Amino acid sequence: LLMCRVFDATIAVSNDIARNLAERSGVPGNRLITIVNGIDARNGTPKEKRNPGDIFTIGSAGRLFPVKDYPLMVDIARLTCAARTNVRFVLAGDGPEKDAILNKVRTHRLEDRFTLLGHVEDMKAFYADLDIYINTSIHEGMPMTMLEAMARRIPVVAFAVGGLNEIVSHGHDGYLVQHRDAGEFSQYLIELIDDRDRLQRFGDNAGSTVHKRFSTTRMTESYCSAYVRLLGTRS
Repeated sequence: LLMCRVFDATIAVSNDIARNLAERSGVPGNRLITIVNGIDARNGTPKEKRNPGDIFTIGSAGRLFPVKDYPLMVDIARLTCAARTNVRFVLAGDGPEKDAILNKVRTHRLEDRFTLLGHVEDMKAFYADLDIYINTSIHEGMPMTMLEAMARRIPVVAFAVGGLNEIVSHGHDGYLVQHRDAGEFSQYLIELIDDRDRLQRFGDNAGSTVHKRFSTTRMTESYCSAYVRLLGTRS
């Protein structure tokens, strides 16, 4: 009600959220502005090229809540680990779904291949250990963790939901999985594990994507422009 009648503008961090606000909450389109999240994009450094037999680390980070669907990440890990012996999975974060995820890891006998790290203070070290970042969420806006991973030249595999379609370009800096199918998701991971040149190329493209489109500078300029425009309508 406030967004519809009181505020001069509501800022959404993705076009998907803006559409939902307009269609489901009735926020007038002329009061909606989309400004994507921005991060410090200067952290990217080239990843060392992997050699045959090297262990690949695939990871994700976030609150252990149902919307993140991390039990499905365990299913993806089971299929991927069964197909390739040189891969492990890590998950950073804490929350009410922790026990359910742990139980599924034990059920699939993945204790040596899937590690729950809990709350991680040193996220820089976490990203440095990753070869591929994945997102299994049922819905997302504009996740900072994905942008942070891409800024470090880590390719992404994610379900094509919410604002993720606005971050990842399928086949350029990662893969977008169209169906909530663990097998399809796992196959994209295996393609990157098996093709080191593609893995590095996607990673380089991911770093460029964040630098060009999701920098703090670009975000700040967008907010300043929005405020100036709004102040102009009140003068």
